[in-house]
Amino acid sequence: MALYESIDLIMQQIAQQIIDAAITGVNGVVLDRSLKSGTMHPAYLHIFLDPSPIEDITTGIGEIWILRYTIQAVTNPSADADTSQARDLAIQASSAIIADRSLNNTANQDTRRIAFSPNFNKEIENDQLHGAAVTMETQTILHLT
Repeated sequence: MALYESIDLIMQQIAQQIIDAAITGVNGVVLDRSLKSGTMHPAYLHIFLDPSPIEDITTGIGEIWILRYTIQAVTNPSADADTSQARDLAIQASSAIIADRSLNNTANQDTRRIAFSPNFNKEIENDQLHGAAVTMETQTILHLT
């Protein structure tokens, strides 16, 4: 399996665990860095990879990849409860990942939360959106073959 296929498999498992958690109030899960306005209606979860460090394994069998990714809970800014709703959704989504830290055995090391952003605003094609985010990392050995 190629390296990028291994990474895609891990990211798909992350999305699947969140979907399987059936978090109340979430209209969908987007697994991608690019997101266009109108493709999802808030509240939704947006998962994307961040720059991730790689460590060499001295035995030559592979590399330790520390996949860093962000789970953004995106809500509509017009509702009064958006701040707490976004925080709750981001934390629930990250808890769904922590519940099976091996990601159904797709990652052979560990998964943990590393940062929490309780409040952000972003604009997607002139739509102002509000949310909260949890950054996580999954450590896995990816073989060089």
